[in-house]
Amino acid sequence: MKNFFAQLPYKIGAFMVGRRGMDNFNVALLVGSVICMVLEILFGWRVLSWISFVLLIVCCVRCYSKNIAAREKENQKWLAASAKPKRW
Repeated sequence: MKNFFAQLPYKIGAFMVGRRGMDNFNVALLVGSVICMVLEILFGWRVLSWISFVLLIVCCVRCYSKNIAAREKENQKWLAASAKPKRW
């Protein structure tokens, strides 16, 4: 068992080779999911729980996707869209 935990970081690293990982768009999806969770807890709106769940699923799919070109394109669109409000 000790050997398993010693090699776990290397196995996770090998699994993530060729995958995009977290980027700015994924961080925004994660923050949006957490905000939906908090609002669902405060107001009890059940639909926010489902929206939060969908955002988490999309975030995980994007994180582990091997289609790096498509994920980079999505991230660039997000960066362009989020740069406009920052200029104000």
